[in-house]
Amino acid sequence: MSGNNLPENPPRKLVVKTLVKLKLSTLRKDEYVCMQLEGPNGMVNVTFTGQPMLKKQALAHILRRLHISDKTFMENYNQI
Repeated sequence: MSGNNLPENPPRKLVVKTLVKLKLSTLRKDEYVCMQLEGPNGMVNVTFTGQPMLKKQALAHILRRLHISDKTFMENYNQI
């Protein structure tokens, strides 16, 4: 076994950190969003500070990397 092999899917902490970092970099500070995302590693609870808007291309890119479908994300996103 080689120690250089990366996990096939990122750990949940990385998922949350990546999404929060993206969210915080594009949103205002005076609002927040809470949601659950379902990925291959299970459900992830995410809280974003900022207005609930994202640049579409950036969001799509992140979702692809995290193996979370647009449909799953939008269903959770729209329940806010």
